[in-house]
Amino acid sequence: MATSLHKLHMSRLIGPTLRVLLCVVLFASGTTYGVFLTRFMDQRALDGRPDLKVFWQAWDTMKEKAFVEISDDAQLEGALSGLAASAKNPYTVYLPKDESQKLTEMISGAFSGVGVELSPTADNVMKLFPLEGAPASRVGILPGDILVAIDGENLVQPLSSEVVSRKIRGPEGTTVRLTIQHEGKQSEVAIVRERIQVPSIEVADLTDGITYLRIKNFDTSTSLSVRKALADRLTTTGIVLDLRNNPGGVISGATEVAGYFLPTKPEGDEILSKRVVVREQQRLVPEIQEIAETEAVVPGVPIVILVNENSASASEILAGALRDYGRGKIVGTKTFGKGSFQQVFNLH
Repeated sequence: MATSLHKLHMSRLIGPTLRVLLCVVLFASGTTYGVFLTRFMDQRALDGRPDLKVFWQAWDTMKEKAFVEISDDAQLEGALSGLAASAKNPYTVYLPKDESQKLTEMISGAFSGVGVELSPTADNVMKLFPLEGAPASRVGILPGDILVAIDGENLVQPLSSEVVSRKIRGPEGTTVRLTIQHEGKQSEVAIVRERIQVPSIEVADLTDGITYLRIKNFDTSTSLSVRKALADRLTTTGIVLDLRNNPGGVISGATEVAGYFLPTKPEGDEILSKRVVVREQQRLVPEIQEIAETEAVVPGVPIVILVNENSASASEILAGALRDYGRGKIVGTKTFGKGSFQQVFNLH
């Protein structure tokens, strides 16, 4: 059996870099749980941690008394979902094997769906951020629109972007109906799912030698795409870095992109001189620093960073880092305020 642990970090801008607090998303793969579960539970008891006798009583009761027969796999997945839910926040969840695969596809920039990023807010609404050119965008969904229902079924509290994504995604060529609220008015749209492969950046040459670089989202291809765009424009006199409506994505993409703009050896305190982009604060682990290890491409070119209320997650991390290092001036409205990023760990 193999399991993956997916870290999701929530952050806010403090100090010379972002500090982040750790939440987790648990992924599992494989179908044989019995031996693993027994050994895992017994080991916990031997380690002096909670006695799980009550858990096994509940397990056996469900097996014997439930009206519908429940498989071991289904019961274990239910238990793991409950364990994650005990954290009482929408960013700590358990996902079964198929959902882990779907997220992997999303991170790679290719997946079957409608092409929309999801972001739950503090006031328990699910905001939508459609990827440009994707089916969701083509039917008229706008950044910041609120998702009300899927196929006629209202969203269930507490909101989980992973659970909602599971319902929206599906085989290519099938249709999903989304009820959307825009500026207080609701409407339903039918969207045919497609294989989504949307470039994550857009670049254009403006007047006076200025480069316009828009990063739509961060996937595994973003860093190389940005590096190539900058390397082709080494004589640029200035860069407009557009992060508006960027919902975030892979943190390594944001960290690597930051490195292209930072000096090789920045001046400043210990944190700045090491090119630290993000500092992680975990409850039981000393501070972890995410360092920009990519080589500088345009370390001295002036930068203006455009943001708005829909700039979130990794885009906030990049904008904050460039601001804190004095490499760019942020222009726009207050950003989304989530500042989250994800890392995947495979456990065997």
